[in-house]
Amino acid sequence: MMYFSLFIFSGAIASFTTSLGSLFRESSKFLKYSSSFLFLSIGLYLLAVAIWLSPIRDEFISSQYFHFPCASTIGPLLYLYLQTILNEKWKFKRRHLLLFIPSIVFVAELIPFYLLPTEEKFRIRDAIDQGNTLSGFAYYLKLSRSFIFIQNLISILYFCFQTRILFNFKTL
Repeated sequence: MMYFSLFIFSGAIASFTTSLGSLFRESSKFLKYSSSFLFLSIGLYLLAVAIWLSPIRDEFISSQYFHFPCASTIGPLLYLYLQTILNEKWKFKRRHLLLFIPSIVFVAELIPFYLLPTEEKFRIRDAIDQGNTLSGFAYYLKLSRSFIFIQNLISILYFCFQTRILFNFKTL
């Protein structure tokens, strides 16, 4: 398991490097920032997963579940990034910020977990890991995993649908 977490950690380092490198590309300002934030979010997510799978995860109990907000930004950031690549006339509008509401909600709802005593954090994490009958905050965290998966899947499917329409229109 240690080798697997090191493999994921190297992916996080590669994502951080790509995030920094994308800031120095010669392209539009929004394309630079959207790609940088996308790879930064992926890197933070991979780093949190690598810590979760490693033997040192007990040392980082206070940063558990940080990957939820990171994972919930990947779908919207990927959508925005690919929109800027495929459609030259596409512009970012304020309504696109609505895509990040789930991420903001996850951050706000994780604050009570981070304020809990360390022993309570261990109890919640162990209940989730062991699949015990969940209640309260542990149940919410378990449910959040499904929500993140569905949110990212919807973002990717919506983008695929729009891309198909765009390519069909261009071929006509």
